[in-house]
Amino acid sequence: GAGILGLWDRAARNLINTSRLDEDKKIQFRDNLASVRKVLKSDYEMIACDQEMPGRLLTGLTEIFSNDKYRNWCTELDTLIQHLQDILEADFSHSPEAKSAEHLRESSGTHSDDIDFSAFSSILTAGRPDNQIPEERRARIRSTLDTLLGVRPVYAPDRNEESVELPFAPLSMVEDCDAALQTFNSRMDIMTGFFRAVQIARLECNNAYRESVHDDYFKRFDATYLTEAELKLCPPLLVKLDQSAVTENAFAKLLAILNTGFPIKVLLLIDDLCTPSRTNDRTSVVIDWPARLAGMVMSMNNVYVMQAAVSNLGLLHSGYLSGLEYGGPALFSVYTGDLEYRPELPVFLDASSAMESRIFPALSCDPSRGPDLADRIDVGNNNQPEQPWPVESFRYLAADGNETGIDTGFTPADFLLNDHRLAQHFWNVAPALWHEQMVPLHEYLQLDPETASTKIPYILTVNQAGEIGRAVVSRSIVASAVQCAGAWHYLQELGGINNSHALRLVGLEKSRLEEEKQGEVAALEEKYRELMEQDIGRLTQEIVGRIARQLMADPGSPALQIPTTARQPAPAPEAPAAETEVKEAAPEPVEEEEDEELEGLDDPYIITQLCTSCNDCININKDLFGYDNDKRAYIKDASAGTYAELVRAAEKCPVHIIHPGKPKNPDEPGLEDLLKRAAPYL
Repeated sequence: GAGILGLWDRAARNLINTSRLDEDKKIQFRDNLASVRKVLKSDYEMIACDQEMPGRLLTGLTEIFSNDKYRNWCTELDTLIQHLQDILEADFSHSPEAKSAEHLRESSGTHSDDIDFSAFSSILTAGRPDNQIPEERRARIRSTLDTLLGVRPVYAPDRNEESVELPFAPLSMVEDCDAALQTFNSRMDIMTGFFRAVQIARLECNNAYRESVHDDYFKRFDATYLTEAELKLCPPLLVKLDQSAVTENAFAKLLAILNTGFPIKVLLLIDDLCTPSRTNDRTSVVIDWPARLAGMVMSMNNVYVMQAAVSNLGLLHSGYLSGLEYGGPALFSVYTGDLEYRPELPVFLDASSAMESRIFPALSCDPSRGPDLADRIDVGNNNQPEQPWPVESFRYLAADGNETGIDTGFTPADFLLNDHRLAQHFWNVAPALWHEQMVPLHEYLQLDPETASTKIPYILTVNQAGEIGRAVVSRSIVASAVQCAGAWHYLQELGGINNSHALRLVGLEKSRLEEEKQGEVAALEEKYRELMEQDIGRLTQEIVGRIARQLMADPGSPALQIPTTARQPAPAPEAPAAETEVKEAAPEPVEEEEDEELEGLDDPYIITQLCTSCNDCININKDLFGYDNDKRAYIKDASAGTYAELVRAAEKCPVHIIHPGKPKNPDEPGLEDLLKRAAPYL
């Protein structure tokens, strides 16, 4: 495909040529575009959204992923290789061949006869005894080194150079299940031998190989001995399968491939999602197995699964990388658009509508993310994932020229409408025949069966002239929509959305809490009822005693003398002056003092023993009300608040133990209304 720089230049020329700017502004615009272009440092290849794109993207990401992942491993591998070479070189330096005259002459780099290499060889041979490693170990190290050097190019960044001989092509794609199994077995033989050599090399470099212990172990060494880290270092086998190639026999082999537990990455390209079938001259619609395969494979519990439409580039990119990172098998199921039965739609639009309609929803399942489904499964890449269908506002121009809009759902019927094979399942209805019993399909699917039996489902259509129409759908289309709705709800539950188990537990917990709350309220009411029954006598006595103490004070107290100002006694006979003086000195009853004592009956008070410590009165006025040491309310300072606050506190008190008394301030606003409100609490 064209590079991004070439496309940029072409787009820039078109913009400038079609622009209505004057010449000076065109020059400025051209300069601005040129400045932006300089930011693009590389001429990246652009690929089209077509059926070839998923495979090309997977191959490219695999190469980038491998180079990044194997960089540190190559360093460790090169260190092992160098150590083995050093051991063999040191061993050779002690061999007779290293001390021979011929080897000494070749090592010196000169062929001069002035040096007697034979004499030199004799001196070296006689000077120190032979100290070579055993032949068995030498042969083991040489074999191990040859194995490491043979597989090393698979991990090297320059492995694609023609001069490098590869044991297998790591980036090639196998396109047949039988070939995939054969290639896999061949590769695993190579990689098993390679990691066997790696383990031997580590032991030899540390001089820790013991024949009595390790010989038998490495004779039995096969693919089952590979560690998880070693499996992740095995270059993944890429398998690309077309939907048409997955026959019944191939389907079983595909499941066998995914069940190996080894890093085999399968790209399945889907180009047809439904299968029309004829029965008694009627065509029914079946959403075929490719739309359900990813969900079925997830139940294998050890396979990375990604399902995406070719239009969902973000999920393809992240899903490929996650699947490559996963140490086991992976399935990438990608819908590439239907060019045979849906040719009118661009691939991008066709693929997007398959995902939007829930026929081919986006999903990923990564077993490495955790043991729970909530960790592994993600369906959040879909539009409005919490809804049965995406619902969008559709704006259009009505016949009267005014813009209007409706909410419309995108269902499987909207996707199937463009399939040539299913034309007989849709009937366009002229606007003159529209009636109230016609219901949009996404609403129809929510109706109960009895109501639905009286309605006619339809979907909105738009023709080439931009005119809006209605297409009534057949029962088979409705059945397909119901089937997709059930499959989507199943995926929602797996992905943690509208999970029936969670909702049921929430409902049960809510009911339990409600019952518990009601029980607590009943227990509280019973507690205070018992307190009232137990303490009513004592409280009554206390209240009566309080009144008695105010009314039955010392009889000699002026406060309890009967007022006499209302009645004049008969005149008394004259008496001696002294007696008259005594009478004149006798105090007259003081009405004001009597009134002050009687006013005590009208003071506000609280039956403190029944206080529930609810804070309602304290929140009204913390200077007027207070808590004692047991956190029970009492009147702290009656003069610190208004009569309105007393009445409001009496009304809010849950156990009605606040008695506001009579107002102290006759000028307080609204007293007449306040006295009416206070009457029930006096």
